[in-house]
Order: sequence, then C-alpha cells, then structure tokens
Amino acid sequence: MSFLSGMLVPKILTAFAAIFFVTFFAASTKEGLPAQLDFTSKTDEVVSYFGGDVQYYMEQARDWLENGKFGTWHVSIFPPGTAIVWSGIIKYSGEKNFLYGSMLVTVFLWAVALTLMFFALSSLRPWWLRFLATIGIWFFSSFRDWSLGVGLAFSESKATPLFIAALACAFLGLKNRALSGILGGVIFMTLATYARVYFDTLGIFIYGALFVCGMAALYFKVQKNESSKKLILSMLVALPLFFCLLFPWKWRNMRDPQVGKFAMAPAHQHMTFYNLWLTDEKLPEFIIGGNSACHAQPETCEKLDQADLKTLTDDVRRNLALGALVRNPLSWYWHRAKVFSKFWVDQSWNPSSWLMATEGIIVFSFVLYSLWIIFRGVRARKNELIDWAAYSIGAAFFLHSWIMFTFAGMDYRHSLPLRLFFYYFPFLILSLKLRKPSPIKVPA
Repeated sequence: MSFLSGMLVPKILTAFAAIFFVTFFAASTKEGLPAQLDFTSKTDEVVSYFGGDVQYYMEQARDWLENGKFGTWHVSIFPPGTAIVWSGIIKYSGEKNFLYGSMLVTVFLWAVALTLMFFALSSLRPWWLRFLATIGIWFFSSFRDWSLGVGLAFSESKATPLFIAALACAFLGLKNRALSGILGGVIFMTLATYARVYFDTLGIFIYGALFVCGMAALYFKVQKNESSKKLILSMLVALPLFFCLLFPWKWRNMRDPQVGKFAMAPAHQHMTFYNLWLTDEKLPEFIIGGNSACHAQPETCEKLDQADLKTLTDDVRRNLALGALVRNPLSWYWHRAKVFSKFWVDQSWNPSSWLMATEGIIVFSFVLYSLWIIFRGVRARKNELIDWAAYSIGAAFFLHSWIMFTFAGMDYRHSLPLRLFFYYFPFLILSLKLRKPSPIKVPA
C-alpha cells in the first residue's frame, strides 16, 4: 500500500510484535473480567452470566455454525460480524476456551490498529514518546475493561480496534496524500460496522465530512498536482465506497419479508425512540438515561403509557420525541447530565473509586482540548487542505457523539469510542502539524 512506502518491513514487524506483547500482557491480567469467569469458562457459562446481548450473539453464532444463516430476529438487532467471529472461535478453540480465543482475536486486532496508529504518529519524536502515546490507553483501566476485559464477551472488543485502525489509516492517508490510506480506512470502518451498528452512522458522518472537503477543494480550485489529485479523489470516493460495502447486508435485510428495511440493524432505531417514552419503572436497567423524552414531557409520557406505546409507529414516536426536545431542551439535557458520570466513568457522581474518577477527568480534559484544537483550527486563515480534512473529521465525530448523547442510552460501554477518539485526536493533529510543508493549499 502506498501510504506504507518508505517504511521498512522489519520496523513494521518490530512495532507490531512490541505492541502485541504489551496488549497481550494487559489482557492476560484478566482485569475487568467478572470473578465468576476466566479464560477457560464455557460458552454456556458466559451466556448464563451476561445474558442479553451476549445471549443473542451466541444464538446468532450457532445459527451460522449449524445452518449457515441467521434468524430474522437476530439480523434485525445485530449485524453479522460479531456472530461470525464468535462462530469461528467456537469452531477452532472449542466451547471451553471461548474467552481465551476471543482474547487472542482481540489482541491481534488491537495490535494491527495500534501499529497503524504508531506510524500515523510518525512525526512525533523520539520514537519511545510515540510508542508511549500509542499504547497509553492501556495505562487507563477505563480503557482496558471494555477493550480487553468484560468487552471480550461483547462486540466492543472487536469493533473498536477496527475503528481505531480506520482512524489511523485516514490520518496516514492525509499525511502522505495517499489514496490507499483513506480507502484502507474505509475497509476497516466497514468491518467495524459489520461488528457493531454504531459505526454505520459514524462512518457516514466522517466520510461525509471528507466528501464535503473534497467538493470544496474542487470548488476553490485547489492547486492541482499528482498528490493533490489523489487526496481529493480519496475524499470524494470514501463515502460512496462505504455505502457500497454496506449495501449487501442492507439489501439482504430489505429483501427479508420479516425485516423489510434497508438498514444494518433496523431494530436499533425502533428501540431508541421506543425507549425515550418509557417510564422509569418500565425502562430496562441497562438503558441508562434512555427515556429523556419522558422527563422532558411527563404529561405526554403518562398519556402514551396509558394508551399502549407499542401501538404507535416509529415515525410518530420519533416526531413526538423531537417535539419534546425542542419544547423542553433544558429538562431533556438536565436528565442526561444527571447520569453522565455513569456514561463516562461507570459510577455515580460520588464515585467509590477515585482512580476511575481521576481517569475520567483526565480523558475528559482530552475531549476539551480536542474541541479547542478544532475551534482554533477552523478559525485559522492559513489552513491547508489536509488540515481542513483533519478538523472536519474531528468536528464530524463530535457532532455524531452529541446526537448519540441526545437520543441513545448512556451505557458506559457506549462512551468507549468517544473516549478513545479524543485520546488520540490531539496526537494525530500534532503529528500532522510536525510534517513537512505540503504543496496543497486552500485559499483563505
């Protein structure tokens, strides 16, 4: 791939081996795994302990192993990636060593992602500082638990490293003006989406932002040379390619008479706006803060509860929720703010673990610093095309995160991509700033 040109294979292999070793060591401590489970736990024991999503993933995996297809209920709530990985783990490592097999796959994916990130940060010197920045996430227990611990039984452990690989590839492509960098990131983002539906809309936001940058470059007639043409082309092609790679599964769902919707996991949107109108008594415990509409408009919530919420269509529930948000935004977001600590550090505002609270504050400072970088960068008058693209990625990610914060449930694991993105974003911007001057300019 062109964005790897100039990198010696021994250096790549050395970085991969070092990162694999560190990640394997972090995972082998079993920190974050429940005391009732270990790497030799049987699949039935894992399902019995977690239930919920894990049970559905396992049923989906067994459908694939035994029948070569998935049940309709499963495909309506989950894309197939996680189940396919699980079926492979069960087939080759057996029922007894499921978590160990999951750990090996996860460590490999993280090693790939962090090796790409290591080279995306190649402008940082010396090398050991870049290495520490790359593996720094493993110094935070809040990153380790859902990446290498309890996350081994969920889609997060597979989808999140694929997303980080996509992010690293995008910045490699920008930095080296390489078509294969950004498009390679699209492939990783597609794989992440097939593992977890969250990355469907996130990919649209990020590659949509790059598409807008590419169109702006054409409109402003950015200086044309071979490298700028490839960069602009990659920005314009990324979003259509992402759509094309997701098309087969969405088309399959639309043709299924029991699903009938062109979507990766149609039930997710259905459940999101359904949960917004559930009373506190009826809202499932794991959907934290997911009923903000009820708190913004309690009178409407009471009427809907009495009239049987299930009889309403998705469009009606969505329109009612949007109306409640517009009329009572303070009540809506105050309800979200009260449970934000559960979303960010998995604890109440009076945390029993000061370590988690401290980590939460440190990572939140990365978020604030990243937003300041984006704000300052957008206001600058002498940005290059690459800089605009990088700031657009950051702004698109924040906008997507704000929308998810507004409507989706605030489970702790849902903040993992957000925390990881804003941890790496300042390092990636710094690496771009330290690069050699680029001939690609955008008029002020």
